[in-house]
Amino acid sequence: MNSDCVKSWPKKERPRERLLAEGAEKASDADLVAVILRVGRGTFQKGVQGQNVSDFARSLVALFGSLRGLDRARQDFLLVLLNE
Repeated sequence: MNSDCVKSWPKKERPRERLLAEGAEKASDADLVAVILRVGRGTFQKGVQGQNVSDFARSLVALFGSLRGLDRARQDFLLVLLNE
């Protein structure tokens, strides 16, 4: 897992800044999920290997097949997944 902080990325590569600059129509599903999540996985838990928000968002979209698939996922399953 990659835990590099998105704040350290060039501004033009950050999901939120790309969304603002290019609009939602050009944003990928993973970028939209990253903007909604705001933080990665395990980033605040000591001793837990982290995953930046963009990588985590891409893995969620891949797991569920699309933004629509993620939207239709059961809430209890998502809670378990987020707390792994």
